Amino acid sequence: NVTVDNKEAAKHADIVILCIKASVIRKVLEEMHKVLHKNQFVISIAAGVTTESME
Repeated sequence: NVTVDNKEAAKHADIVILCIKASVIRKVLEEMHKVLHKNQFVISIAAGVTTESME
């Protein structure tokens, strides 16, 4: 499936990989947080972004 909507892309995914700059990760996670669930793996490659800061 192809989409430009982050929420739609993450809604049914088992694994969400965030390949974005650290400066925008908060904005993206705030946008997506309502569709993320505890059974998903959320992985970030942003430098300096910890798991704790994403929770």
